[in-house]
Amino acid sequence: MIGPEVVPAAESATRSVVELLSVACLVALAAKRLRMPYTVALVVVGIAVGFFHVLHPVEISREVLMLVFLPPLLFEGTLAMDLKTLRDRWLEVAFLALPVTILSFLATGWLVQTVTGYAWPVALLVAAMLAPTDPVSVLATFRSLGVPRPVAMLVEGESVFNDGIGVVIFLVIARYLGGASMGPLDVAGLFIFEVVGGVVVGGVAAYLIHRLLARIEDHLIEVVISLSLAYGVYLLAEAAHVSGVMAVVAAGLIIGNFAKVHSMSARTRLALTAFWEVAAYIANSLVFLLMGIALQSTDLVPAAARFVLIFIGMNIARLVIIWLAGQSLVLMGRPFPPKWRLVVAWSGLRGSIPIALVLGITPETWVGSGHPARQELLTLVSGVVLLSLLVQGLSIGPLLRKMGILTRTEGEDDFDRATADRISAAAAARRLEEMESTGEVPTALQAAFAEEIKERDERGMQGQAALLLAHPELARARADEIRRSLLHAERAALDMALHHGQISTPVVEEGNRRIDDALIELGEGR
Repeated sequence: MIGPEVVPAAESATRSVVELLSVACLVALAAKRLRMPYTVALVVVGIAVGFFHVLHPVEISREVLMLVFLPPLLFEGTLAMDLKTLRDRWLEVAFLALPVTILSFLATGWLVQTVTGYAWPVALLVAAMLAPTDPVSVLATFRSLGVPRPVAMLVEGESVFNDGIGVVIFLVIARYLGGASMGPLDVAGLFIFEVVGGVVVGGVAAYLIHRLLARIEDHLIEVVISLSLAYGVYLLAEAAHVSGVMAVVAAGLIIGNFAKVHSMSARTRLALTAFWEVAAYIANSLVFLLMGIALQSTDLVPAAARFVLIFIGMNIARLVIIWLAGQSLVLMGRPFPPKWRLVVAWSGLRGSIPIALVLGITPETWVGSGHPARQELLTLVSGVVLLSLLVQGLSIGPLLRKMGILTRTEGEDDFDRATADRISAAAAARRLEEMESTGEVPTALQAAFAEEIKERDERGMQGQAALLLAHPELARARADEIRRSLLHAERAALDMALHHGQISTPVVEEGNRRIDDALIELGEGR
């Protein structure tokens, strides 16, 4: 039987969630009308709500914050990550996710310690909170402006993996501040164990779910299973004392690249994507509103000098580190042009995950005296996130136009529509063939559907041909894109052949040099 003291607490929590979601909906409508970043609008409104005490601050423990908010934010982001594209650029993403993230974290820690005078462990804790990037709005800008797919993939790939790595670093440092006795080797060993263990737990669980989904033909059940998986692997990994965050990342990659393709119907894929978009949207909305409500607006001005200096220094350090990483990749035969480096560096916005981490700071986070209060850390981290959203978020579009990195040409949208007709017609033809082979389509109807699909494909083909003739620059851009994709496929085939012992290492190196030279001619140069 539910105790009487539980009911008021449940009612209060429910009322708070309903109020926050109602405010989030109103803010979203206003932000869209005013054409301003939705996340910035949420924080501003949250500060106003907190200042006028319209809603009371909601106290939530770090464990609950991370359990409630991190799985949807991470799972939704990894569902759309294309492993095939990731394989083509795996070395670049690995550089960005590991050396760049760790070096940026250390540089930011030094900067925080210099600016604030905090003890080193606390400065590194702040740096770990600021390590995860959240380029959701940047990627939307990329899609609308026509940024080359390899650049967008680098930004997306870095975000997916450095989110997990940043959170693991944060938890390791928080454990140390909480009184755990650990030396540098213990910290490094714990970090590696948590990351690898989390990936294994998430990968194995997601593979088993992938096999299960192949036997189910109900989109509602399949979506609910994905929800259970996202939260289940987090809890399972935490129970095994490994990273729940990395488990969610690994699970999202498996479901997004295998289960969605091989185990789900088109209806399930649409339902899954829509569900997780809504879940991530709600999580983002609540996190930014909670930040705004928890902030004391009177604290922002006195702390402005600190978080402005940290924001500027953090981005300078990131640019230098990414530039050096790009040079290292070029020496390894992996093209990473200077324009790409600048775009990737400036696309590293900070967003909801740093806020979720700092909101979870409590007096129990550390043992001993002399550490800054939670409100001070909240102001510092929130100030950096606000600047990141405003300065980087609003300037990335003009930067892309100024650098001439955009690939969209006249007639591009019409060509995409014609291509979409052909892609959807091809998918329909494959499905019709499958249904005919299993007897689901009567022979009398098959010919009519096949003719309809053929007509759509021919319309798309004719549209593509007409647009290529009318826009020579579009024809050149598409030819370059196709040639670039073929070259990456050649590289992957050579690597696979070497792995299976079909060809020798010198032959592969010779082939890769030829491919690199061709890619340089296409603009993926030094």
